[in-house]
Amino acid sequence: MKRIRINILIICLALVTGFPVTGQTVDNDKRYQVHLSLVDSITGEPIAFAHVLIENTGKKSGVTKGVTSDEKGKVEFSTKVPVKITATFIGYQHLVDTIKPGEQKTLFMAPAVYNVDEVVVTAQYQPETVDKSIYRIKVLGSQTINQKAAVNLNEMLAGELNIRSTHDNVLGSSISMQGLQGEHVKFLVDGVPVIGRQNGNIDLQQLNLQNIDHIEIIQGPMSVVYGSNALAGVINIITKESDRQKVSLNAEGYYESVGAYNFSGGGSYAKKKNSFIVNVGRNFFDGFSNNDSVTRYQEWKPKLQWDADGTYMYKSQKTKLKIGGTYFYEKIQDKGNPLEVFNWDKAFDKYYYTNRFVIRGEITQLFTKRANMNMIAAYSYYSRIKNTYLKDLTNLEETLVPEESKQDTTRFDNILLRGDYNNSIKSGKLQYKVGIDLNRETGYGKRIKDNQQEIGDYAAYMSLNYIPVPVLNIQPGIRVIYNTKYSAPLVYSLNVKWNITEPLSMRLSIHGKRFQGAFAEGTLP
Repeated sequence: MKRIRINILIICLALVTGFPVTGQTVDNDKRYQVHLSLVDSITGEPIAFAHVLIENTGKKSGVTKGVTSDEKGKVEFSTKVPVKITATFIGYQHLVDTIKPGEQKTLFMAPAVYNVDEVVVTAQYQPETVDKSIYRIKVLGSQTINQKAAVNLNEMLAGELNIRSTHDNVLGSSISMQGLQGEHVKFLVDGVPVIGRQNGNIDLQQLNLQNIDHIEIIQGPMSVVYGSNALAGVINIITKESDRQKVSLNAEGYYESVGAYNFSGGGSYAKKKNSFIVNVGRNFFDGFSNNDSVTRYQEWKPKLQWDADGTYMYKSQKTKLKIGGTYFYEKIQDKGNPLEVFNWDKAFDKYYYTNRFVIRGEITQLFTKRANMNMIAAYSYYSRIKNTYLKDLTNLEETLVPEESKQDTTRFDNILLRGDYNNSIKSGKLQYKVGIDLNRETGYGKRIKDNQQEIGDYAAYMSLNYIPVPVLNIQPGIRVIYNTKYSAPLVYSLNVKWNITEPLSMRLSIHGKRFQGAFAEGTLP
């Protein structure tokens, strides 16, 4: 009875004095009054009616109360001890923070929608968001590709800042980036270099986009990581992977009144840790000419393309294995005008045939949260055949012209082995990457000396990423090269990123080469 009376007395005293018996201690003293403001981290607008959960972090831990922000995003409550708050609102990432008694603070909530298609892998130590990358990277996601209705990479890059595209009737489309021609731009598909340059350029119309997840564009010197032909930057095309559905099918058609008829389709199958994906596409263009008086010759040549790809993937928590292959075929027809008056029923027609196929394997192994390894092995094949025929316009029969100068065949194949190991030490302030990049390419053709030449390019590279303070990121790098045909330089670089404020950052990139210890070239973009 005495204990009951004592408890009743305590309750009565608490009611009189205003102190709660359980839950979070509340006091009207301004020293314990907390004032919070919830705002959008991108726009700076207040977030009204967000839910804030308050938890005690002491011995009697647990949820004490929940409050809602007002129309101006304000939240007020009283506490005599530090508490943990969790702010949630639809369309925003959860925000967790520790609040002290009497604290006045503005909390920035990040919109979840801004993180879509922003994780990049090109030249990174590990998959990273665009805003945290030390490189200047632009991501063209699948939504942007669909909105542009782009069929190939040339159409996708049209209109992009610092990128200019040109077109050749025979060599196809090429680009210049930051004022440097296409031979200084490295093109990758899932990290594998695209071979088969004509006049130093890759025909971007041969890189179709029907199975592309996103495109990562790095503008600036990347020679330390990807070699000397990445002085202007790197464009990495990332293909799609099987989604979470067990079985999925897709089909897509495209028609344009100028005579373009495209179709693509594919499917994927996933079971536990294994998945398969297959895609096939056909593009056809009937040709076009602005001059109606010309009967056969067309400024834009008729073109037929076929491409197919297939991938097997095994994925667990620490291991990711991908094995796949791609095939591409293109036929371009260059119709000639009728010959002289006495041979008006005949014309020379040229055909250009291109074949590409790639077989690749990739493995990514996570050792710890800070250490991982990535290895890529690939075989790439490219051939381009030019045939000239004398065509009889009355019966449409074609005869191969016997002159050697009218015929040409060029072929290249490449063997690639690339791997890197990434690790971070000292609480994430210092990261390092070491890797190898081994390439051997063989070329065949009449325009090549002795009809066949081989070149090997074997390199090792290393880079360090140092973060002395949260707003400053410093990354030096070096690449050592041995080339079987010429004396290769020692390549070095320095990248610096300074986060001046939340929405504003500055990047500096320095690239240089040294031949036999003497300074040869430097670039400060």
